[in-house]
Amino acid sequence: MKHTIRIRHMNLTDVAIVSTIHVRVLPTTIARIGNQYLSWIYTELLRDPSLHVALIAYSGSTILGVITATVDLHRTQHQLQKILIRPGIIWNVGRALLHHHITIPEIVERMSTERQILAQFPAPYATILTFFVDTPHQHQGIGKRLLSALRKLLPRRTKLFVDTRVSNKKAQNWYRTHGFHILKTIGQSTIFSQ
Repeated sequence: MKHTIRIRHMNLTDVAIVSTIHVRVLPTTIARIGNQYLSWIYTELLRDPSLHVALIAYSGSTILGVITATVDLHRTQHQLQKILIRPGIIWNVGRALLHHHITIPEIVERMSTERQILAQFPAPYATILTFFVDTPHQHQGIGKRLLSALRKLLPRRTKLFVDTRVSNKKAQNWYRTHGFHILKTIGQSTIFSQ
């Protein structure tokens, strides 16, 4: 029996599964630090629903995809920087470096890119933070449904931004197909707006 695909707000009980899918499907610098690090980030995003939106697509008890966004990237970055000094996070970053999952130049490049992005756009700066559909469920319109659900929750006419790696041609094509246009390239990231 095929289940209906639904969209709902993410909750704390979803965080561990979402983090596991994120590591598998979206191997970004932060994902390569590990599940525990991502779990802390998702938990932090869920703490402030006035600032963040976190939605999941699901069917039955299976999480199929995720989109998270902030209405103000400046404030979100400030909140997330506070958690970087937690001993557990320092340990996870150190372990990821030791096992060569990430490198110091990758971390520095990502932080530099984020600073440049923030300097380019005035607050409030609404942006997609994470967006992915689990591999077996891609090409079924789930991403489009998640983006549409996010749009309905943002104030009307909110300009929405997203950045993706220059090397991620698949994501770039998807964003263009769904009404985003390239603003510029900063470091290894291409910035889109809709």
